Amino acid sequence: MVSPCAQKVRWVLYEKKLDYVSHIVNIVEKENLAPAYLRLNPRGVVPTLVDSGIPIVESSLICEYLDEVYPRKPLLRGDVHQRLATRLWMKTVDEAVHPSLGALAWAISLRRQFLQAGEAEARAKVLRVPDPVRRSRQLRILEQGMDAPDVIQALAIYVDFCQHLEDALQQQDWLGEAEPDLADGAVMPYIHALYQYGVDDIFVEEGGALERWFKRMASRNSYAKAVLAYLPAERLDLLAGHGRASREALAERLQSLA
Repeated sequence: MVSPCAQKVRWVLYEKKLDYVSHIVNIVEKENLAPAYLRLNPRGVVPTLVDSGIPIVESSLICEYLDEVYPRKPLLRGDVHQRLATRLWMKTVDEAVHPSLGALAWAISLRRQFLQAGEAEARAKVLRVPDPVRRSRQLRILEQGMDAPDVIQALAIYVDFCQHLEDALQQQDWLGEAEPDLADGAVMPYIHALYQYGVDDIFVEEGGALERWFKRMASRNSYAKAVLAYLPAERLDLLAGHGRASREALAERLQSLA
């Protein structure tokens, strides 16, 4: 439900007004590592799109697939330079921001949820992760919490990313220039996460261009359906509570970056 990759794919589906059937995969319970799911997606990540019986994996590829196969209301627009700019935002999200949010989400919330079942069971679940990079990162944060080096690195990347967005959005309303495109959809879940945990003010300048952009994104029907509709009130309360409990530790570690 809270996967940013699933959120951005659903955003594309709603922006393009495409019907789909949703299947919730509980990543806290590691349903993404069940044999049936791994047959569709060997890396055990979400989401997976099945279209005409064919599984399509990797969220950015899914978004581009949907835009190409269902061309009504294209979300990859403009000349070759604009399309390259859009893909560069998507690449930055995939390569730098997504793993950074993974580290922060683990330190803020997922670690707490996993440890409710006990340290041994939590560790056993993490050891089932097929990707060695993700597995090692999750184990470090499971063991070290906010003291894991992954957390400091993630904070540094997030601070730089938000500043990059602030600078870009001072020049235009959308990353897609005239209206939202795949870049806006790709970035949105990673800024939403800051608001979801209630730590947005640490990263997002009050009244700045990034805050105004996010408010425009959040006012769209696609945001309500792709993100909020999948987050019941009790889930939002849980995540916000974890954010409040982590706020002081986050601020301390951010100070060390100054």
